[in-house]
Order: sequence, then structure tokens, then C-alpha cells
Amino acid sequence: MTMRAALERAGRMWKKYLKMKFSARIFLAFLVAVPGGLIGGTGLILYWQTTAVSGAATFGSAQTLPPVYLEVRRRLLDGLPASSTETRRPFAVTVENHVDARPLSGISRASLVFEAPVEGGITRLLAFYEAESEVPEIGPVRSARPYFLDWTGELDALYAHVGGSPAALSAIKAGVVRDLDEYFWGAYFWRASSRSAPHNVYTSSDLLRRAEQKRGADQTVNLSSWQFAATSTPLVGSAAEEVVVPFSTRDYKVKWRWEPQLRAYRRFLADSPDRDALGDELRAANVAIIFVRTRVLDEVGRLALGALGAGRAIIFKDSQAEEGSWSKDSTSERLRFKNQSGEEIRFRPGATWVEVVPEGISVSYGASENFSGYGEKLQN
Repeated sequence: MTMRAALERAGRMWKKYLKMKFSARIFLAFLVAVPGGLIGGTGLILYWQTTAVSGAATFGSAQTLPPVYLEVRRRLLDGLPASSTETRRPFAVTVENHVDARPLSGISRASLVFEAPVEGGITRLLAFYEAESEVPEIGPVRSARPYFLDWTGELDALYAHVGGSPAALSAIKAGVVRDLDEYFWGAYFWRASSRSAPHNVYTSSDLLRRAEQKRGADQTVNLSSWQFAATSTPLVGSAAEEVVVPFSTRDYKVKWRWEPQLRAYRRFLADSPDRDALGDELRAANVAIIFVRTRVLDEVGRLALGALGAGRAIIFKDSQAEEGSWSKDSTSERLRFKNQSGEEIRFRPGATWVEVVPEGISVSYGASENFSGYGEKLQN
């Protein structure tokens, strides 16, 4: 076919397209656009159908049709565009934060992280991963605590850990979570020779997927997600370019610093940028602080921590802070955050860290110029 013939044929096809009903034109444009790729991350997919043509031949008058909007599926944990039409059960892993366990592995790839105190002023992490995540090493994996079960239960996650406190093991035996204890499922963990016990147990996303398949249960879940804003929705509150959470000693003082060019908070631990074993910095799109009641359970110093109920919360995103509240009625109910007007907080898509702080510990935050050194707020 000659170029002239091809152009004449294209012109005839174009005129037929313009004579179609509007609904038919939209559908045809959709069929053409979908194989070309979908653009996610805004809450909707937008196709602009522009028919202006330039060249030697004129096929029809230029015309711009209205946009077609399609809903984008978002991931359960972090609100980022999902690669699957199904929501698969996530994974939860207890990861220790002891000084001797650092640097940790796989935390930079977690979609949701809870940091909570355990005995002795030490904090421990509960890291959640989307089922499709690729994380070659997660750990060191440590023991369960009852409050970790409450946060795991709301997401029906497969929970990886190594043993647990008496209260946690009793609840696990009662079936409150989908359990993957290294003591009984050792094939899905390994012990690194480069680390001394008990800081040497690791797992991976691939092993966790294999464990889930071995259990034979339906891996799809229908769970409630938090609300994620497609575009930036400023919080109603104060400047929060730096946030300091002094859990106990300097080794467990946490600072979050807003980085405008990254559109994220960078995590600092013991005065230094917090990096995982691969050297990747730990960052968060959102940081939420919940204040909880605690009491000592036994002579070891294990804590009872009020993960159920309600209390004060502070939410940080986009360099702003907003005071509000948290609530969680039961193990299966999702933890919720609301502002002082009673409206649910809309998070920024991306990783969220929840800092679980005992009542009585003072958290500092403000503009960067209001801080001198590490965690010291200057007087006005």
C-alpha cells in the first residue's frame, strides 16, 4: 500500500470514528489506551483523548473529548497503586531493635511499622509487608508480645516470630492470629552464622509466601484500609519539621526529620541516620504517635500495653502535625485515627510508622529552627 493510499484510508477511518456515538468513542478510546499502560498514584486513572492531527493530509477537525476516569486499586497497607486486582494477606514480622541487633534487615521495605516498648526500655518493631513484596532478608526476628497480636489481628496477617511472652503464647494458642513461630516452622527461617543468638534469626518474603502456601488457606482477604489522599491534604495544626520521641536512653531516642526534596520524614536513631543492613535509609510518608497506658506484668519487666481502647494521637505528614485521637475496639477492628473534628485522617500514600508511646513520655516537635542538637527544644 502506498503512503497516499494509507493516508486516505486513515482519513476514512477517522471520519467514521467522529460519527460514532459518544459512548462508543469513549469505549474505543479505552480499548486503545489500556494496553499502553495505566498511570496510578492519583486515586484515579485519567485518559485524555486528543484528536488533533498534523501532517500532509487533514483527516478532520481537531477535537478534545472529556477525560475518562477509572478507579485505581490501592494497596492495603500503604495506599500505593496495587499491581493486582486482589488483596492478598500481608505478612507481619516481629523485628528486634536492640543495640546488638543493629543494623536491622528489611525494614526500609516495610509498608507499615509499629514501634513499641518492651522490657528494659528497649523498643521492638512489628513490620508489615505487602504479599507481593520482594524482601530477601528480614530480621533479626524476635519474640511475640500480646499487643503485637492486636495489631496483627486487624490485618489478618501471617505473623512470624520466635517464641513469645507467656501472655502472647497463650493468646496465640487460642488462635487469635495466623501464627508462624520459628520453633515450629523452622524451615521458613534461618540462623545467620555472622550473628550471635538471640540476634541471628531471619526470614524473607519468599519464605513467608511459601509458608502461607503450605498452610493451604485462602490467601485473599477483604479488609478495611485507612484513607489515603490522592493529592496532598494539609493537616490542620503546627509545623513539624522535626519530631523527637525519647523512649528511654539515648540509644532508643528516635527523631524524624522532614525532607522537602524527598517528601518524606527521615528517621534518626541515637543521633545518626537510621539505615538498614543494605545501607538504605529508613523513611516514612506518615508518622503517627499514639499514647497508651502501660503497667509492668512480671519480675522480668514485661509490659501490659493498652493497644485496645482509645487515646490521644498526633499525626505527622508533609511537615505538619495535627492533634487527634486513636481508637481500636478489638483485635479484629482496625486502628483508626481521627482529627479533633471527628473526621478520619487521610494519610499520604507511602510507608507509615506508628510510634507507640507510654503516657507520661513527652514528645517534642516543631520547626527545625526550634531545635538545637538532638531532642532539645529551645525556649521562645
